[in-house]
Amino acid sequence: MRYISWVLHKPLIRTLLFFMMGIYFGMFIALFLHGNQLDQLHIKNAQLQKELNDNKLYISSLEQEKKNENKTN
Repeated sequence: MRYISWVLHKPLIRTLLFFMMGIYFGMFIALFLHGNQLDQLHIKNAQLQKELNDNKLYISSLEQEKKNENKTN
């Protein structure tokens, strides 16, 4: 059985580490440049989600009132 030494894998490991560090560095740069825009988008998304839930409740209450009116007529 052949023993594979880590010495043989050093270039591969070095390349993978360099690649991963580049990915993380790029993510941090992107967040640094566009972080405020992302925060504003999250806030706007939360507001729209709340508005959507309120509208769904309003529509369901209108449907319930319509059913009640049909029952009384």
